[in-house]
Amino acid sequence: MSGLGDFGADAGISEPPPIMLPTVAADATQAFVKFLGTADGRVSLSFSTIEEIERAGCHWALAYPPTKRPRSVGDDAVIFIARLTQNPNDIRIFGRAIGLRHVPGRDDATAEDIARRPWKERWPRYIRVHHAEFVSGTIQNGVSLNELMDILGPNSFASTQRNAARGQGNTNPRKSIGQKAAMELSGAGLLWLGERFQEALEAHGKVPQETLDKLDWPNLPNDAAPDGGG
Repeated sequence: MSGLGDFGADAGISEPPPIMLPTVAADATQAFVKFLGTADGRVSLSFSTIEEIERAGCHWALAYPPTKRPRSVGDDAVIFIARLTQNPNDIRIFGRAIGLRHVPGRDDATAEDIARRPWKERWPRYIRVHHAEFVSGTIQNGVSLNELMDILGPNSFASTQRNAARGQGNTNPRKSIGQKAAMELSGAGLLWLGERFQEALEAHGKVPQETLDKLDWPNLPNDAAPDGGG
């Protein structure tokens, strides 16, 4: 698919409507899609979002492998939370949250974390998140990453957009995903996904906060607590 041109050019049209984001993310300069699951551990589209939230603990932290500390994520980055699915193979975005930069030691899985979710022994590095919100119902109600890549092509991700602009390197968004735990979105990707995610929330509803409040929550260190909260 060919590129969509220079998103910074003045085409003489009005500005697009603002992205519907939590207030703390209105001026975010970074946005990522974090992938949950593995290529050989995909779930069906009928898998419930609350079951995935409980499994992954993604209401408070997103896990990375031990050799890949997520140092590129800064405070207040927008993190879209996605699950690898099957029939068809896709990546469905079902959540959105605000990230906190990774601090070694503070953001490593504890023995208690691993006891609760044994798979964290293999995925012990964290990006903690706050103000998380999730599409209600099933994973199918989320937004298709395949659709984003079909529409935006090289402009889907920051890396492929840079490569397209300089005429060098990979510009195929699907090839860029590989074994990545997450991908940084371009500005165009953030705009498109922010709008589509908001539409999904409006169409299917949001997992109630009181439901999330009943899940496990860690004691967040004071230097990591957003707005002084836990």
